Amino acid sequence: MEGEVMNKKHCPCCGTFYDPEKISEHHLAVFGEHFHGCPNCGALKIDMRTALPEPTGKHLLSCVCASPKHKKHYQGAKLPANAKFSVSTPVLTDTTVPRQILGKHMTPKGKCGMLVVLKGNLQLVWEDTGVIHDADPEHPVLLYPERYHHIQMDGPSEFRIDFYEVKYTGKYDENAERPGEELIRW
Repeated sequence: MEGEVMNKKHCPCCGTFYDPEKISEHHLAVFGEHFHGCPNCGALKIDMRTALPEPTGKHLLSCVCASPKHKKHYQGAKLPANAKFSVSTPVLTDTTVPRQILGKHMTPKGKCGMLVVLKGNLQLVWEDTGVIHDADPEHPVLLYPERYHHIQMDGPSEFRIDFYEVKYTGKYDENAERPGEELIRW
């Protein structure tokens, strides 16, 4: 019995032990059609949007190999038709970015933002769903008003945030941290 466990690996998604030579069989048995192998290395991915009885809004779990070949998840959203350019932040880098931008926050009131990467790459994470959008010089990310998010940086990069006036008819979160308001006062 002890030898059996020693030859097995711990599954990062369901907590059980499995035979590494039969990972696909293990995950097909546990998750059925919701199991997907990484196209780059064959490692584990589970589509959490369909594997659970209720939608969670979460995207695929990260592959355990962390291969740089993995497909990026770009947003591709466009500015609303009524958006009117307001102001841009100064250019920020991985060494000058305010700490609040890396934490949970919202855009300035009445504004949406466009995260524009000039050099390198980074990620935008939506706090309510956990969805992660990759951003690079060819793929900006739209920041919706009154939606919590944060930025993740994994290396040298330069970026700015362009803010646009938009009509927002919902209720503002008066307690939200809004570091963009300080950045655009400079």
